[in-house]
Amino acid sequence: MERFVRDVIRETAALFPGTYIHIGADESNKTSKEDYKTFICLVEKIIAENGKKMIGWEEVRTVKQDTATLVQAWNAGAQGNILSYCPNLYLDHPNKKGDTSTMSWCAPDLPLKTVYSTPLEGNWIGVEATLFGEFVQNPFIADRQLFPRLMALAEISWAPSNSNFGEFRKRIGASGARLDCMGIHWYATRGIAWQREP
Repeated sequence: MERFVRDVIRETAALFPGTYIHIGADESNKTSKEDYKTFICLVEKIIAENGKKMIGWEEVRTVKQDTATLVQAWNAGAQGNILSYCPNLYLDHPNKKGDTSTMSWCAPDLPLKTVYSTPLEGNWIGVEATLFGEFVQNPFIADRQLFPRLMALAEISWAPSNSNFGEFRKRIGASGARLDCMGIHWYATRGIAWQREP
């Protein structure tokens, strides 16, 4: 197994010029704690040998890591370096109750205001929204899940101290015509005066 891991990491490091390699490392509950720790330590070491730094989901915190390793938090209240809280930033959650093309574990809905209200207190180096592709069967579905919620996240990530949903709601309506013009099949959140392309 180690040879396989070394080959994959070596080839990945050679293909991509970036600093980090994200290993996932979550949903491993069938692996013993000792095996998990041994594997994560091995992967982290191999990544470093290839001149890269590791990122893993918050479960890697259970293993003492190199200080260069970044932790991506998906659980509200978890500590880490990259914020991806499931209740607020998993864009697989439907825009409104009754939407299909979503996963069984999703909340009944993820309103635009919930995304905009994501708590960003802490020492985060970045924020990430996720959209898992299992039920994204075409670009139309992807667009509806991403927009305008991704725009809300962009605003609060850029200037969290100036965040005000009431003001955002007034401004975001003008983006409807721009999204139309770009051919994006966005979701028209209720309660916003959306402008549409004529």
